[in-house]
Amino acid sequence: MQQSKLISLLKSLEAKEIRRLDDYLRSPFFGIASEALDLWAQLMPLAPAFPANLVDKYRLFGLVHPGAPLPTDADMARTMNQLMNKVEDYLAVETLLATPSELELESARVLGARGLTKHYNSSLKRCIRSIAAFPYRDEQWHYLRYQQASIELGNLRHRQDLSADLFLDDMASELDSFYLAARLRIAREILNRQNIRSGAIQAADLDPLWNLLESSAAKSSVAVQLHAQVLKMIVEPEDTQHFKQLQALNQAHGKALTTHDRVEILTVAQNYCIRQIRMGDQTFLRSLFDLYQEAIQDGILLEGGEISPWKFKNISSVGLQLGEYEWVERFIHDFRAFLPEAFRENAFAYNLADLQYHRAEYQKALRTLLQVEFTDMVYALDTRKLQLKIFYEQGATEPMLSLVNAFRTYLVRHKLIAEETRKAYLNFISLVHTIWKSDMDGRFSHLGAEIEGTQPLVEEAWLSRMARKLGE
Repeated sequence: MQQSKLISLLKSLEAKEIRRLDDYLRSPFFGIASEALDLWAQLMPLAPAFPANLVDKYRLFGLVHPGAPLPTDADMARTMNQLMNKVEDYLAVETLLATPSELELESARVLGARGLTKHYNSSLKRCIRSIAAFPYRDEQWHYLRYQQASIELGNLRHRQDLSADLFLDDMASELDSFYLAARLRIAREILNRQNIRSGAIQAADLDPLWNLLESSAAKSSVAVQLHAQVLKMIVEPEDTQHFKQLQALNQAHGKALTTHDRVEILTVAQNYCIRQIRMGDQTFLRSLFDLYQEAIQDGILLEGGEISPWKFKNISSVGLQLGEYEWVERFIHDFRAFLPEAFRENAFAYNLADLQYHRAEYQKALRTLLQVEFTDMVYALDTRKLQLKIFYEQGATEPMLSLVNAFRTYLVRHKLIAEETRKAYLNFISLVHTIWKSDMDGRFSHLGAEIEGTQPLVEEAWLSRMARKLGE
């Protein structure tokens, strides 16, 4: 029973929810079967841990039926399912109670249908106030407004009021806004996944959606504008104006959307910046940094209370490339505690070493890198890469050449490294050696073209900078 759906559901509840569930189950209004309620009486004191030795079904049903034969396994399963269904119902009711607009709309609808005009008018006023106070202006808000207009239309028609048709335009506009915001979001998700799933839509398939958007009053909706702009950025990535317009819209209206929507939009914008940077447009570094800062300031950087070590590294790296050393130092210390425990010390040590390297504190950086354990492929590669950069910039020839050989051997022998990644790091090592040798020989005019013509490659900007220094 420890592995049953009932126990896993109960374990997901907090202490406050357990108490409210008890009130819910004991209310005669909801009509729970007496056997299921008796089972709950035995389970409730075991919350929140529900120890395996105490939730044995034979033990529990023995307590429910003291001195009597145990029910059959089928009867026990049926009782457990009855209780589980009521717990699921409770969670649904709690969700409805947390969104009063839904309940108030239904109340107004029922009162209007019963011809209780005074009650209906009071209920409708509460409804309007509740929807106006709705914290977001997303598609759910438009759907609530559509339902409100639908109720008002139905009530007026019931009373044969000729002004009823005035609500038709409101209904059409709100329904369009709801549909378009949801449809644009879905199209964006499909396009984002088109490289990993078959049957993905093509950009031309969106023409009917664009046409509807242009012809509808819904295009003034904040949610529609933001989702449309994100989609345009994905469909036409070469037009950087789409990104700039999204930035402006997000600054003006982004907080009108749910946290989930805002995180999704920021993630798409961040990924767009990363792609542009990889294509050589370094101006997007500042835009990416601003997006990361926005996520931090708005409290939406963490996912489930944590920050992934890869995002932690990306944010630190972008800040360092922009020379924001003090900001990066605060960031890696402030967010260290939010890293997953398994990655925490590695991520902190590596990024601290990278900061020390950028400050030309080479010996400090090398000592800090000794704290990085090679339990993860990314840190194993990037730690060696950073060590190689430091040795080169220090002019430490012997340790640099030793690491070149050891690093190359590691890349060749380690079969779990993706081939594209292996080539990128092997090319990096070869070019470091080529730059060093060119410095020794005094011949370096060819280096720029060689670096530019080598792909795949990591640290291209650093290699180009080291090559340029030889000619200064």
